[in-house]
Amino acid sequence: MSRWSKSARLPFVGVIAWIALGCTEAPEEAAWLVRDSADVRVVENLRPAWEAGQAWRVFETPALEIGVEEGEEPYMLFRAMDALRLPDGRIVVSNAGSGELRFFDHEGVFLYSAGRHGQGPGEFGEFSSMRLWSAPRDILVVTDGGNNRVNFFRTTGEHVGSARVEAVPGRNPPSVISGFGDGTWLAVGGSGPLTGATGQIIQGAREYFHYNANGSPADNLFELQQPQRYVHTLGDVTHYPYIPLTAQPSVAAGVLWIYVGNGHSSRMERRRLDGNLNSVIRWSEGEQRRSRDVYDRFVDESLQSISSMERRELYRHYLGLDLPLPEFIPAYQNLIVDDIGNVWVEAYRLPWERQPVWEVFDPDGRWLGSIETPTSFRPLQIGGDFLLGRHRDELGVERIRLYELIKPQPAG
Repeated sequence: MSRWSKSARLPFVGVIAWIALGCTEAPEEAAWLVRDSADVRVVENLRPAWEAGQAWRVFETPALEIGVEEGEEPYMLFRAMDALRLPDGRIVVSNAGSGELRFFDHEGVFLYSAGRHGQGPGEFGEFSSMRLWSAPRDILVVTDGGNNRVNFFRTTGEHVGSARVEAVPGRNPPSVISGFGDGTWLAVGGSGPLTGATGQIIQGAREYFHYNANGSPADNLFELQQPQRYVHTLGDVTHYPYIPLTAQPSVAAGVLWIYVGNGHSSRMERRRLDGNLNSVIRWSEGEQRRSRDVYDRFVDESLQSISSMERRELYRHYLGLDLPLPEFIPAYQNLIVDDIGNVWVEAYRLPWERQPVWEVFDPDGRWLGSIETPTSFRPLQIGGDFLLGRHRDELGVERIRLYELIKPQPAG
């Protein structure tokens, strides 16, 4: 039997500690305030709710690790884009490098695989990202962008069908990126090819769509502006790098909600599946860091990370220009909704900052507190008592790791 308890996917429940309508003042000791403004719920977090000894933490060593540098083929991972822990403890890894779903038992022993590269039933395009999630009736949903479709498998590895992703009229087919609790999907479309004159600042946008489980579009949800780019030319090379120290928008799908943030400030939105705004969640900024104060080190660290001499010189020239930097460093860089509806917000990290720090919010938007996760580890699924994700070592070897999430019980 697996040591891990089953992590149920529950809908968000609107239970709040205190509600203030209009401008009613809260008790002085309140850590958060909630009010309604034009039918939008506004949550103001004044401080974290966790008291001393209540903070969650990730156990230092992994409880499970899948992946080797050299060895048997099923354990050698390449482009392991996603992973999912099933209720019985089995682990499913989408290994996009081979176009396979690889199934492992609760101890990390390989069981069987499904899929391969190709265009036939249950196969995946060469460059498909193979995002993975569960749908009702124990069906695994796996994106196949290379073939412009979504594949469906049973947890036994049996392929049971696929759905073509239909284009929204007047647009190219978008990429499906996640799923909701009712089996429908979240998809995103790009803003077209990059173009512009040298020295010009350009900015694109991405559109987000709600799709039915049969691949037909349901709703055009919203559009998000992307970070500004600079049209940079050196010699006969023109490229379109982002302005340094700007934040990428983050979007995460929960069971019944979509969370959206631009990353610039300590604020995010909760939207309904039709794209309409439901809540605005804010929390304390802390001390904001000015971009100019760290820019010299940012340039040095960024250039050191580039192995190609030609590319390094290209970026040395670009980063030496008088670029329109944002005044402040972004607040965060990623959003994840865990299996029980909490939202994890990853603090923005500069190139030399290796320790990931996440702010955790409960399903009502209450700021619980901060938690650190292992370095070089990217969470792919966060359950009630575990984190499952991809670790990449200094040689670039990929492994799937599972860490225990420790949640101290409140006193009394």
